Amino acid sequence: MKRTTGSLGLRALGLTGCLIMLGWLSPGPGSTAVQKVDVCHREGNGSFHLITVASQAVQAHRTHGDTLPGEAVPGTPGYVFDETCMEEPASTCPCDFSVGALANEGIDMQTMAGGRCEVNTTGIFILNNQTLLQADTPDALTGGRCRILSMGHAPIEIDSIAISQAQECVNDLLNAAQFLGLTCQ
Repeated sequence: MKRTTGSLGLRALGLTGCLIMLGWLSPGPGSTAVQKVDVCHREGNGSFHLITVASQAVQAHRTHGDTLPGEAVPGTPGYVFDETCMEEPASTCPCDFSVGALANEGIDMQTMAGGRCEVNTTGIFILNNQTLLQADTPDALTGGRCRILSMGHAPIEIDSIAISQAQECVNDLLNAAQFLGLTCQ
């Protein structure tokens, strides 16, 4: 008589393991479940789509160009991925203080060398002898204002923006100061 219980037992264990890995069967009490993380996965053609991976695999995915929802879209300044890996504007500030937009205006670390960043009750200002970047502190009566004035480029001045937009402008300009290598005082 041939015994098959050992083989059947191994098959059952294998099936149980597969069901746990697929999420169709929960591990028992006391066991540690694998933590899952959403990742914006880059395809060979440069597009992205949402996948879910084990937390241990996130770094490997990042190494080959994947990113996480909420992070910047590679190669698309001023945009981030939403929770489904669709691109959306990083900010609602009508003055685009993103790295890419500032570069288009001729504003970078080199051109801002010797510049300064000031924060006071009226807002934040980044300036040197050729450039002024400004975001006003939101005001309940007037909202706020943002400006990008750079020699050789058309001025961008937007008044009476919504309070939420004005606050995003302040946050964006603080981030721009950091990128430009300036410490705000």
